[in-house]
Amino acid sequence: MKQLICGLICLVFLGQLSAQRETESDEAPLGTTSKGVRFQKDSLFLVNMRFRMQNRLFYESEDGLNLQPATLGFLVRRLRFRFDGYLFSPKLAYYIQLSFSRNDLGLAGGTVAEPIRDAMIYYHFSPNFYIGFGQSKLPGNRQRVVSSGNLQLPERSPVNNLLTLDRDVGAFFYATLPAGKQVFRLKGAVSSGEGRNALPRDAGLAYTLRAEWLPFGSFKNSGDYSEGDLEWENQPKLSISAGGHFNQWAIRQAGTHGLDMSSPSDFQAILVDLAFKYKGWSLMSEGIYKTGNLPTNSAILPILGQGIMIQAGKMVSKKTELVARWAQFIPLASVAMQYPQRSQTGIGLNWYIQGHRIKSQVFMGYEQSGSRWDLSQPGNNWIGQFQVEFGI
Repeated sequence: MKQLICGLICLVFLGQLSAQRETESDEAPLGTTSKGVRFQKDSLFLVNMRFRMQNRLFYESEDGLNLQPATLGFLVRRLRFRFDGYLFSPKLAYYIQLSFSRNDLGLAGGTVAEPIRDAMIYYHFSPNFYIGFGQSKLPGNRQRVVSSGNLQLPERSPVNNLLTLDRDVGAFFYATLPAGKQVFRLKGAVSSGEGRNALPRDAGLAYTLRAEWLPFGSFKNSGDYSEGDLEWENQPKLSISAGGHFNQWAIRQAGTHGLDMSSPSDFQAILVDLAFKYKGWSLMSEGIYKTGNLPTNSAILPILGQGIMIQAGKMVSKKTELVARWAQFIPLASVAMQYPQRSQTGIGLNWYIQGHRIKSQVFMGYEQSGSRWDLSQPGNNWIGQFQVEFGI
């Protein structure tokens, strides 16, 4: 038993030392990575095991003028275990991700634990085309598809939290179309429309399509799905994307997530975003417009409106980065009484000890509820977050 424990500790340590800069992606298994704890039997099977956790100290003021804490505490924001690899052939791959913290289990806003985040089977017809079946992130807004382990700030923007498509269960496809130096990508999904771990409720389905154009070629280390220019791109790299989403007879207030409404609603969404990196500079921006019909006799209304987020960063050294973000959500008039306008402005400082896998992050911001910036406006407040991420 002692030898087994020592062996496992050594495997974890060796996995930590190797390939730290490889980008974690939430839409495909990393069957070729040497990161994590790896077991392989020729070409018959591969099991790659990894974990990561995010431990956070958070603060929220009483209001814009009173800096006394309304909330103050410590939180295990995320604790996840990930398994990926293949069976019988590298073409037949799988990806499983489980979550264990209270927030990740969905218990912060509900009573049913949801430990399964991803449960996917993939078949690769070629390096540029593969399909998937199971539960995963829909090909929606970029910041949602970027792994939470690859974020420049401890949390995604309020625009994402309110309007994102999130995860769903269904069939997915991913295609890459090289065109000389340029790269085109097409991603799509036909899914249940009810979100992760949901039970079948009706015959309605959701349809999602996303197109990406990389005019200057691929980013280093899949950097278009990793925030911050940790790779210091020596040539400008740009990705411009647009997508659409239709969810028929959704019962949750945001379509694939949120509280249940008393009757279904049809959701439509248009999503655009871009990512740019060059010599330590990074810029990410996205816009989402989501509309739908109001359910009948429901106290809970759907989250409808438009949002925009702009986030910029500068690597001031190989290990240190400054980040700034501005985000705003404007609800449709029909739901404004339940979902007021929200804005967030803030700055962050990151220290990358070992890329995104081991890092510390500090964020200070001002959150505005309604259209007034005034510090005395009810609902406006200051927030602060300090987070340490550790994983393999």
